Amino acid sequence: MFRKLLVAIFPVVAFALLTAGVMSDNGKAGNTGSPGESTCTNCHSSYALNSGIGSVTLRTTGITGNQYTPGQTYQMKVTVKYTGRALFGVGLEALNASNTDGGRIIITDPAHTQIKTSNNRRNLVHQLNGGASVDSMVFNFAWKAPYKGGGTVTFYYCGVAANADGSENNDYVYQGTNLVLTEGACSSTAPAAPATVTASSNPICTGQTVTYSTTAVT
Repeated sequence: MFRKLLVAIFPVVAFALLTAGVMSDNGKAGNTGSPGESTCTNCHSSYALNSGIGSVTLRTTGITGNQYTPGQTYQMKVTVKYTGRALFGVGLEALNASNTDGGRIIITDPAHTQIKTSNNRRNLVHQLNGGASVDSMVFNFAWKAPYKGGGTVTFYYCGVAANADGSENNDYVYQGTNLVLTEGACSSTAPAAPATVTASSNPICTGQTVTYSTTAVT
């Protein structure tokens, strides 16, 4: 009986030991390096910030000249790299000139990212083991720009390259260069009135095909 019990328990214990080194905390908000906040070195403090061979970058799609269109939604991604590491983390905020939420961060990949709040600021952070990936991890999300009058928005972000030992020791932290987006101009001028609509044939008879046209308006 005792021997059978040991046989039954052994697979469970073995699984726990094998996965213990992979398990990591959920992402923590409030460590992006934004005004009034520390970085992820607040917990992962073994190495100096931005040391080692890793990196963190933020990329956007559809934004030119670092200007956003008010109310527009953009796709974004944070990439954390470190060759030889297999677990990564992220923390990101988008703040306006008052250091409150600038626009709205939207989760598009709930298996890997989530929203947590600190100081009434929405943070994009990783899920539990959401950054498990060899050599690098891309965290995808969307951002809805503020409406007209939202002003300048600054993105603050950090990445963690962890050693997956289940602790916060011997992990590298990288703080990215702040991404500053300014509000694009909105036009209040109505388009010009179109010209008269004309037909290719007049009068129009039953069964006849007629083309209607007018001068193009910008």
